[in-house]
Amino acid sequence: MLVRSVGLKGEIVSIDEEDGTAAVQVGGFRMTVDLRELRREKGEPDAPSAGRAAGGRSVSLPAAPDVSMTFDMRGWRAHEVGDKLDRYLNDAYLAGLHQVRLIHGKGTGALRQVVRDVLQSHPLVTSFANGGRDGGDGVTVANLVDR
Repeated sequence: MLVRSVGLKGEIVSIDEEDGTAAVQVGGFRMTVDLRELRREKGEPDAPSAGRAAGGRSVSLPAAPDVSMTFDMRGWRAHEVGDKLDRYLNDAYLAGLHQVRLIHGKGTGALRQVVRDVLQSHPLVTSFANGGRDGGDGVTVANLVDR
């Protein structure tokens, strides 16, 4: 299933017909979404009723407890960024953060470019820019979609 509000694919874990919601496993996290936000992908079979929780209750993952608004990547190699930054952005979104500061340093600009390439195609990022007065080109500030 595609969760339209975040543009991610997931698997239905349970459906609460009274509330009109579904618990959907999206990558490493579970989210509760309105049934109207779900769209079946082509060639996807109907959702099995065996996947529903007992009593039709919906399950959701609580907000990530300790997610900092700042993510420091100084000294990292470019190949280390993709998965770790994706995991951090997902955690920041689940924690309800609207904006994050990504510190990559100035250096040659290679790390900054990898970070911005990830942000450009990430479904939870609405926009990003350099850090301005707080870090200039050594920092990228990213705005996340509303939860």
